[in-house]
Amino acid sequence: QQYGDGLMEDELWELAASDEMASLDLSESDKYVTRDEFCLITLVRMGKASVEDLKHCQAAFDKLDLTRTRRLDYRDLRA
Repeated sequence: QQYGDGLMEDELWELAASDEMASLDLSESDKYVTRDEFCLITLVRMGKASVEDLKHCQAAFDKLDLTRTRRLDYRDLRA
């Protein structure tokens, strides 16, 4: 496991503010890490998903996100 059963405060801040998170467009804030961000960066670091896989998924999402809200909802289907 990447972090085992715990996460130290310095590990949290390193993760939240890391260049890796920002370069993968995963960093919603440098003050916290969301569950989705944590899961995605952990999968990339473990080699379970590649950076290319992540970028492909993000590009597919961006094509669907017609309202550019970074969320998919009914408005994207009607835009």
